[in-house]
Amino acid sequence: MKRFLFSMFILMFSLIAKAQEPDWIYHLPKAENNTYLYVKESATSYSESDARNVALQKIFQSTAMRIGQPFDSEKVFSDIQQGKGIEVISNTYNIPIYKVCEYSYMMRDGRYKVYILCQIAKSGNIRVDFTHFNNCEKVKRYSNTLSFFQSVFIPGLGQMSKRHYTEGLLTLSSELVLAGAGTYLYFFAQNQLDIMKKENVSYSDFSNSQDKYNTFRKDSYIVWAIFGIVYVFNLYRALTLLPNYKETFAFTPFVMPMDKHLCYGLNFYLNF
Repeated sequence: MKRFLFSMFILMFSLIAKAQEPDWIYHLPKAENNTYLYVKESATSYSESDARNVALQKIFQSTAMRIGQPFDSEKVFSDIQQGKGIEVISNTYNIPIYKVCEYSYMMRDGRYKVYILCQIAKSGNIRVDFTHFNNCEKVKRYSNTLSFFQSVFIPGLGQMSKRHYTEGLLTLSSELVLAGAGTYLYFFAQNQLDIMKKENVSYSDFSNSQDKYNTFRKDSYIVWAIFGIVYVFNLYRALTLLPNYKETFAFTPFVMPMDKHLCYGLNFYLNF
């Protein structure tokens, strides 16, 4: 019993929040003048460079269509793959684009996801005045107060509201188990106390019940103490965690040869 409780205690305190994606991925910045606007594109591939190239191609294509500039998708994509700079390509095809931010990470299925933020010309008949952007690493914080009070009433709910579902569910289930174990030990100890209070109880039964009462009462106090520590830690995590914007759930089909046959299945990933 004590080993089990100690393992749960260590597991709860070993959880670490993951790095979060920058805010511009979900909220485009406002342009500082009327000559340009912000656009964001993303792409996925098993190669980070391929994903980046596809995202850049999307930006060039959408910008060319917006300003009415003739666009050869194959040539532009070829220039991107050859490693030509965005400024060079932009000047070559007269498509005003200024790249300001890039963010990439590897997903659970091994593919890379790349986000690119650019400033592009608002129209094709104006001189574009691009500006510097300093918030590529800025992360928007959730309402920590709301998450805190959610976890006050239901442990783990504040973490789940910030998309840390695994940690939230683990916190909630741990508290339920600890509360159940503490309650059981308390009533078991009380039952032994009732036996001790009986008039015709033998000395051996009295001594045996007394030992059990002392043991289970002590274990009950330990369990409730751990419950309290986990509860306080749960409030701390709900207050300080950053929201988790990465893939939370992912299903990936797979095919695997087995005994001269093909075995089909589905991989399930859970991010927390």
